[in-house]
Amino acid sequence: MTNFISKSKAALLSLLVCSSFGAGASTSITSSTVSGHWTLAGSPYLIFNDVSIDTSQSLTIDPGVEVVFQGAYVFNVMGTIKAVGTAALPISFHIQDTTGWSVDSLTAGGWMGMQLTKLPLGVVDSSAISYCNICDMKYNVFNLWKPMRITNCNFYHNSLPNSGAGWPAIVSFTNWAGDSTILFELDNCNIYNNVLGPGMSTLYASHGIVHLSNCSIHDNFNCATINLLSANILLQNNKIYNNYQADGVNGVSSILLQSCYGVVSGNKIYNNTYQFESGIYCSNSTVDINGNLICNNNAIATRSACGIVDGGTGIHLSSYGVVNPMAYIVRNNIIANNFSATNGGAINVYMSGAIITNNTIMNNTAYMGPAIYDYSDPATCGNTLLRVKNNLFSGNINTHYSLDSTNTWVWIADTFDYSNNYATTPYSLDVNTVAGFTLIGDSLTNITAPTPGLIAPTTTSSVTEDATIANFALLPTSSCIDKGDTTGAFSSPTDYAGNPRIMGSALDIGAYEYNPASLGAVTQNLAAETINVYPNPAVSMIFISTREAKGTIELADVTGNLMSEKKVISTLSFFDIRNLPRGIYFAGWNDGNSVKAVQKIVVE
Repeated sequence: MTNFISKSKAALLSLLVCSSFGAGASTSITSSTVSGHWTLAGSPYLIFNDVSIDTSQSLTIDPGVEVVFQGAYVFNVMGTIKAVGTAALPISFHIQDTTGWSVDSLTAGGWMGMQLTKLPLGVVDSSAISYCNICDMKYNVFNLWKPMRITNCNFYHNSLPNSGAGWPAIVSFTNWAGDSTILFELDNCNIYNNVLGPGMSTLYASHGIVHLSNCSIHDNFNCATINLLSANILLQNNKIYNNYQADGVNGVSSILLQSCYGVVSGNKIYNNTYQFESGIYCSNSTVDINGNLICNNNAIATRSACGIVDGGTGIHLSSYGVVNPMAYIVRNNIIANNFSATNGGAINVYMSGAIITNNTIMNNTAYMGPAIYDYSDPATCGNTLLRVKNNLFSGNINTHYSLDSTNTWVWIADTFDYSNNYATTPYSLDVNTVAGFTLIGDSLTNITAPTPGLIAPTTTSSVTEDATIANFALLPTSSCIDKGDTTGAFSSPTDYAGNPRIMGSALDIGAYEYNPASLGAVTQNLAAETINVYPNPAVSMIFISTREAKGTIELADVTGNLMSEKKVISTLSFFDIRNLPRGIYFAGWNDGNSVKAVQKIVVE
């Protein structure tokens, strides 16, 4: 730990000045209100006090402009801000003197962040922030109370200290009104080299719609990475890595989802170290976790510190306090080389249900249940289903001396299905069960062979063997080809690599479908379509992305009956489908001109 901290501080000290400016023209800002146009010719703009954009005013900041705070001042945006830089000429917000930035008890060394307030009802907000470098914030940071899309921005060398922190995250979207239509988007942004105190996170959002895509969140110290509460979410194609949480009380996970609905898809979550869980933590949520790489994560809290409540270095699924909870869906993921000092090296299911299908779960280590650990007491949580189907298990290690060959440990459950999986040992040795449950499915369909037949997987269970450069795709000789089953599997149209499912006579076991043309290329192949639907099949929520924010989307059944209609107000729309019967539906987008696009949706 000491080595990590010293390296982190060295990296942070190298960023004491985020950007520099010459001795040319500058503009001093000494008034409390600002508006108008800040140009490159007038840059840098030196801020000598708290400043505000009034509700009826706007401020445009040109590419290349530097906004340099001369002390611990706050930037309040109650009106409209347009800070749109370019890749070659980003806009910079930082402080003149960072002396004292690393001292938690002092406000010195940082500015007090930007607070962006929602405009009055009915007023069109054209605010935009893009290609900005935002650093040196301290205590109060980047807070949004308005719907907004932030793109191509860097948030680094910011701090929420151990004491006196005013807000829960470096980037915070707060929607206390609970308006489920408000959309917060973060796209192609980097959040890195930030230092936080207990209970803090790099990104926090509550309520509304949260769309986080193509972002990189890395090398942040002492924090949960993403913390989302009561939101409709689409977390897609992000990289979350090298984050560290030393605090034993609040150390939770890279992605913390509480009472959320939505999709976590195509992300790479690796090399994160936390106390209890390190990958994805879901609490009382309905989430489809699909097509992610979750590897080389470390959960270091001891078994005595965690008990049965915690565990699951890759994924933790909980519905504690909910009777008869809806099952989480975990499919098409690669979960490899994760380490847990307690139970559930890859997946931990606690007082919940889960449908775990077509995952490749390899070389994980835990005290018990290195692949899957389940503790779901029917007396507390009622009827739950643990379905483990079409998964590839190999090389997972129990540190409990008597369970060397056991991938799945079911301590207590309601209904259990373990079928069409691959393991090196038969069902009787691969699964350890304690309390009673109803066994469904046919355990005789599981495949046993000495090796799974993969192209270039990791070769040890070490948490330090880099799984991001491995290739877990199937060889043509693999015993997993055509041995899966679609019944109850919530099978996606494509596999982890974006290849079509069922390329032979039946579904393949594992995250990859064998593809003779590419031998399972590891890059995801997302087709450029007019509209995209996530997830599909779906259970509770669907998200529909369109090329433009205009027109309408209709949801109809197979007979053409209109089930729901929504005006498109952003490029991402969503529908709550929990009350729809199972079956086939169609989503159609009409842009109001010549474009009409339709996608089939399966509601499970």
